[in-house]
Amino acid sequence: MANSPEKLSPLARQALSGNEHEVFLSAVSGWEVLLKQQHANYLSLDMPAAQFVQQGLHLMDLEELPLNLGCLEYLEKLPVYHRDPFDRILICQALDAACTLVTPDFNIHRYPVPILW
Repeated sequence: MANSPEKLSPLARQALSGNEHEVFLSAVSGWEVLLKQQHANYLSLDMPAAQFVQQGLHLMDLEELPLNLGCLEYLEKLPVYHRDPFDRILICQALDAACTLVTPDFNIHRYPVPILW
């Protein structure tokens, strides 16, 4: 959304650009950005990851979605269709906060979480 908005589906781009939806950025996604930046071939940014995430929150008028312990209840019940720990946490956060995930990841589509793409 921040670096390559053209990679979003038209539906996702439209939903994220309007004011009719509250849009959140998971704290978990911030951690994932940092870890991916640390592997030079995985994510290249022109600034430190923490600055990039904070700047994105401000420029795109996003709300931070913190990770809370209530998500553990969902994690215990989550089938293991997908082993990526970040994705599994994002699924649990979306379920806990009654949010829709914006993702092209078809592995996540197997879970009972609303998805926009």
